[in-house]
Amino acid sequence: MVEFLFEDLLQSMFFNRHSQNLHAHGYRDEGEKAASFVQKMDDMINKHNQYIRDNGKDMLKITEWRWKDVR
Repeated sequence: MVEFLFEDLLQSMFFNRHSQNLHAHGYRDEGEKAASFVQKMDDMINKHNQYIRDNGKDMLKITEWRWKDVR
C-alpha cells in the first residue's frame, strides 16, 4: 500500500515559514482511493513514456491538446 504524506507536503510548503496564517482542513485518506488514483496516473505516464521511446515523439493527444475557453 502506498502511504501519502500530503500533510507533510503542506507543512513543508506553508507552515515552516515566517508567515503562518494558513489553515488546512480536510481528511486523512486511508489509502485505497488515493492509491488507485496514483496507480492510474503512474500507468498513464508509463504508457506515454513508452510511446515516446518507441516513436521518438509525443502522442497526438499531447501535441494537439489546446486550452479551451471556460466562458
